[in-house]
Amino acid sequence: MERYLLLQPGPEKWESQAVLNPAVYREGKTVHLFYRAVGFNRSMIGYAKITDGEIERFRKPALKPEYGWEKEGTEDPRLVKIGNLFYLLYVAYDGRNARTALAISRKLPKFEKRGIVSPQLTVKEALGLVKDERYAKAWRKQVKHHGLRSIIWDKDAVLFPEKIKGRFWMLHRIEPDIQLVRFKRWQELKERDFWEEYLRELDQHTLMKPAFRWESEKIGAGCPPIKTRKGWLLIYHGAGKAGRIKRGIERIKRGFGFKGWDLVYRAGIALLDRKRPEKVVARLEKPFFGPKYKWEKRGDVANVVFPTGAFIRKGVLEIYYGCADSRIGVLKAPLEEVFERLGV
Repeated sequence: MERYLLLQPGPEKWESQAVLNPAVYREGKTVHLFYRAVGFNRSMIGYAKITDGEIERFRKPALKPEYGWEKEGTEDPRLVKIGNLFYLLYVAYDGRNARTALAISRKLPKFEKRGIVSPQLTVKEALGLVKDERYAKAWRKQVKHHGLRSIIWDKDAVLFPEKIKGRFWMLHRIEPDIQLVRFKRWQELKERDFWEEYLRELDQHTLMKPAFRWESEKIGAGCPPIKTRKGWLLIYHGAGKAGRIKRGIERIKRGFGFKGWDLVYRAGIALLDRKRPEKVVARLEKPFFGPKYKWEKRGDVANVVFPTGAFIRKGVLEIYYGCADSRIGVLKAPLEEVFERLGV
């Protein structure tokens, strides 16, 4: 495997603090990169084009906060093209609530926002609908910081890059699992009744739960699934607690300005059935990769690799990911090696 640093914070004020968690779309020799950019602790979505290894960085953000429901940040985009339309899902943050929003485009890089497409239910309402008590534990941090009347956080939403059986298929993350929602019309996701029924049967909509020590705290969809001859390749992230000794050492270092030492974010891979993607046919027990280099270990939030975009080019899987919530990296691995590690 090969990995390298691709992009660092830029000279423009809106991206001077951090760049991270990019959505990617490959079009011939060009790779379109839509990334989260942070300046003065507020997130926007920047845009760059990569052609033959040359990066052209646009001076103005592609998307920025415009409405009340996203006033504190437009974050962590994921991008696919279905038919003639590009669909960009991103996290809309208003300072209290983190929800999934949609923007569409016929021609990159311009997008038209279409609003919130995740549940508009409070934590208190959601707790009254779900049947598994583990969610109460998972949502404890949100309740502590934002209260029972905050909207249930729903992040890490990614679309399959084609309709399946006439429906959109979207992975998303209501902590701590990865869920799968299927729908025909986007309007369905704006209806309260739809999500109330969905939450009542949340376990039935759960694709994957944390299964291994390295992802014991939570998992989330990373890159849009990639269709291969073996099945749908799903690259996701998992968060697990750092070892006891490491936590102790790093908490001392935290006093010198580093944050986030209690958790380590790593990348995992699962393979979904080609015809029935709701079925997981293989999953790595160990991380596919984790923080290794200084630029992945040191940053705004330490010890984070956060995959959000990927494609296959000439038999090589290319994964674009956020590094320590501060910069963007790329990992390349032969696809056959990935299949070998999965045992398929």
